[in-house]
Amino acid sequence: MNGDEEEEGYIEHKFSNEDLPLYPEGGFRLTAWRSNCEVCGREFIHHESLEGHKICSKECYELWLKQRRDARRMREQERLEADTQNDPNLQLELGKSCYFGEGVRKSYVQAVVWYRKAAEQNLAEAQFYLALCYTEGHGVAQNYVEAAKWFRKAAEQNLKEAQHNLALFYKKGHGVAQDYAQAVKWFRKAAEQNYDAAQLNLGICYLRGYGLVKDYVEVVKWCRKAAEQNHPIAQRILGSCYAKGHGVAQDDVEAVKWFRKAAEQNNRTAQYLLGVCYAEGRGVTQDFVEGYKWMLLAVGQGYEDERKADRKSTRLNSSHANIS
Repeated sequence: MNGDEEEEGYIEHKFSNEDLPLYPEGGFRLTAWRSNCEVCGREFIHHESLEGHKICSKECYELWLKQRRDARRMREQERLEADTQNDPNLQLELGKSCYFGEGVRKSYVQAVVWYRKAAEQNLAEAQFYLALCYTEGHGVAQNYVEAAKWFRKAAEQNLKEAQHNLALFYKKGHGVAQDYAQAVKWFRKAAEQNYDAAQLNLGICYLRGYGLVKDYVEVVKWCRKAAEQNHPIAQRILGSCYAKGHGVAQDDVEAVKWFRKAAEQNNRTAQYLLGVCYAEGRGVTQDFVEGYKWMLLAVGQGYEDERKADRKSTRLNSSHANIS
């Protein structure tokens, strides 16, 4: 049998263990499906092996191993350079490699070591990632006070993601005393840099009166900015403003437009509200089938459970503010 025939026979494998390539770290299971080789890209019958990696032949496996060794050598060189040169950008990249396991063994502890080295040299992005590690308890004991400290250092360097997270800490009282005015201040700084999550949260502050006077015009203004960046919650809130005429002229057609955008991104509240619009013929031609479809999708994602939980929470403590 020539080489091409052997290759074809391997691709359409007959589940004979004797014919399977002998890879290290265990053999194959008989479960198989079509996949594309991670190395050469061609389609083949994939058997579970190699810790979930999809490799079609011994040649590709050997190339894959070489690529991994090369990546490790490159990361080791970066580590040495980061040590000797004390370059915060190299330290940051090495921290990310350790965090995500790219080219080196995954280690949150080592990621924190490198993030800290770069953060202490005032690199904003490293300060942000170090704060995330403290927030999540990755590689270090969870500590909101330390997280807030590092978010603040990055936020003061105008990193919008850090400004947004520091605002959330003030809003929820994590690591700092709860302070809605400070939350609004930092949300606004990030929102003015066109960060969609901050725009949404600033809109919610105006909607619920957190740290400022309620103002539906401002709700519409900021939620529209986030909605136009395809943020589903902002789209749903903007749709509700159009449906109720809050901060904008009442317009069922516009409400349906924004509900649909959010619903198509799997926002369950928007799916339910879009279903109601179809069932009642608001902004669209009445269609009970379409209405039922969207309501069913919402309920299937737990929309009714969410409403019941909200009502229960209200009964238990009517003064509780459900901050989202």
